[in-house]
Amino acid sequence: GRVSWIFVFEDSHPFGKARTGGKKYSHVLHQVKEPLSSITSMCTEPVLGGSLPFLQRHIPLNSSREENPQLSKACLEFWVQWHSFLTEMRFPTYKIEEVELQDIFQISGLGHLYLEEPLDISIKSNHRGHRPKFSWQELYTMDPILAAKAWE
Repeated sequence: GRVSWIFVFEDSHPFGKARTGGKKYSHVLHQVKEPLSSITSMCTEPVLGGSLPFLQRHIPLNSSREENPQLSKACLEFWVQWHSFLTEMRFPTYKIEEVELQDIFQISGLGHLYLEEPLDISIKSNHRGHRPKFSWQELYTMDPILAAKAWE
C-alpha cells in the first residue's frame, strides 16, 4: 500500500514522484490529523510552488490566485478544501490521534498483515522543522470562514 494525498485525484499529470502506473486502489482511507498541527506542517510544503498547478486542477484554492498569496492562508484553505473533498467522496474516515494501528489494518482489509510486535520504525522518518504551531486565533485572523470550517 501507499500513503499519499496525491493518489486520490484522477490526474494525467500527477505532482511529484507519486505515480500509480494507471493502477487503482481497492481501499482508500481518509486520515484526519488535528488541524492546528496539520496546517502548521503544511507550511513546509510547496503549496504555492511546484504542486500549485496540480492543486488548482482539483480544489478551488482561491487564495493562491491573489496578487500576493500568503502561504499560511493557502495552507488553511488547502486543508479545509481537501478534507471537504474527501468527506464528499465518503471514504472511511478516522482521526489519527484516536485510532489504534490494528484498527487501520482491519478497516483497510489488511488485518492479516498486522504484526503484534511492531517493527522498529522511527516516528521521525517524515519529520521536518516547523514554525510554532498555529493557534485558533491566528487562523481566525487569517480567514474567519475557513477557520470555522477547520474547527468543525
